[in-house]
Amino acid sequence: MQRWTTVVVGALFVVIIGALVWKGGHGKLMAAPPDAGRDASAESASLEAGLLEDPAFAALLDIDGGLAPGLGELGEVDSSAALPTGSPKSVRFGVILVRYRGAQQAPASSRSKDEAQVLARALADAARSDFKAQVIKGDPGSTEDAGRIPRGVLEPTTEFTLFTLSPGAVSEPVDTPRGFWIAKRLE
Repeated sequence: MQRWTTVVVGALFVVIIGALVWKGGHGKLMAAPPDAGRDASAESASLEAGLLEDPAFAALLDIDGGLAPGLGELGEVDSSAALPTGSPKSVRFGVILVRYRGAQQAPASSRSKDEAQVLARALADAARSDFKAQVIKGDPGSTEDAGRIPRGVLEPTTEFTLFTLSPGAVSEPVDTPRGFWIAKRLE
């Protein structure tokens, strides 16, 4: 009896995983190859409309269509599925950390989340012209070069932000469990 239960549960697991993989591979995030007779701008608008209708992708956007910082409810989304085709498998990056009360490993004497967000926005603006100087102003854990990180390590929103940056670009503040991150993609 125990063996049959194991077989049935295993088969159910395989069917569920297969359905998820099939859905991910045939969902709206995959673009069809362009037809010779189709207008490229119409195709782009059609793809964009399809992406915005997809709940997994739409959850990554705020009301203005920009990246929504710190959406913790995306934990069930496969981060690699949300990344655009051609995204790197790993990136080298630097990060400025701004902690606040309640963030992981933040001391009880840390600033409030609102104060941290104001500081993070100011640091992000200044970091676009001098990242190294702003790293020094960040909290412990900030570093000019954090090394290389592969996909699948960070939370989906943080990963999407980092892996869609162009080399040399600096992100807006992203709310992570550790505090606000301002990331710079080095390569």
